[in-house]
Amino acid sequence: MKNHSLTQGSIAKGLLFFVIPLFFSNLFQQLYNTIDTLLVGHFLGDNALAAMGATAAIFELIVQFSNRCGTGFSIVTARYYGSKNENELKKSVAASLILGLIISIVITIVSYVSMPYLLTILKTPKSIYHDSLNYIRCISAFLIITMFYNLGAGMLRAIGDSLRPLIVLFCSSIINIALDIVCITILDMGVFGAAVATVIAQAISTIICFFLILRKAKILFAKS
Repeated sequence: MKNHSLTQGSIAKGLLFFVIPLFFSNLFQQLYNTIDTLLVGHFLGDNALAAMGATAAIFELIVQFSNRCGTGFSIVTARYYGSKNENELKKSVAASLILGLIISIVITIVSYVSMPYLLTILKTPKSIYHDSLNYIRCISAFLIITMFYNLGAGMLRAIGDSLRPLIVLFCSSIINIALDIVCITILDMGVFGAAVATVIAQAISTIICFFLILRKAKILFAKS
């Protein structure tokens, strides 16, 4: 699990080893809602499945927005890392965290307030409206967790490490499945339980990701 340099050795080989984990990371992150939908449909039936399906586009928007923020901020970090400008590197990391926090708070407030209207615009049937609203409001209320995972993953990728974020996300997906089963079948939390399971699994992935940064990528934070 070493960092891949694109400025030394074979560029094609470096890109290949960097891009493959990145591809599967994006795939696993998008599977969160798919896994939730499958398990909810299996254990709770058609109405619950429809409630989940009604929020799929919104869930995807939240995930992709956070992902793109992480990618965009990491580009600046990668540039300073490549130029070995440690002072500006640390400033870019700090700016990413601050901006990520501000954006998360603003989007969370706006989405939480506007979600009922958005579901109405999407013509969500009344029979599943309540479950759909509870699920997506739980996800959007903890947007900061999704955002900070993507910021952490972006920082690791900025220094050439795209494998660790993939491993973290894979483990998080397994945890999400286990928590889905517990929340839905044992705790009987319904569709809302799937949202709780997703939030907890993402929180674990975020904590592990920043733990790895502090242990394996100290250059991003530590003083010279």
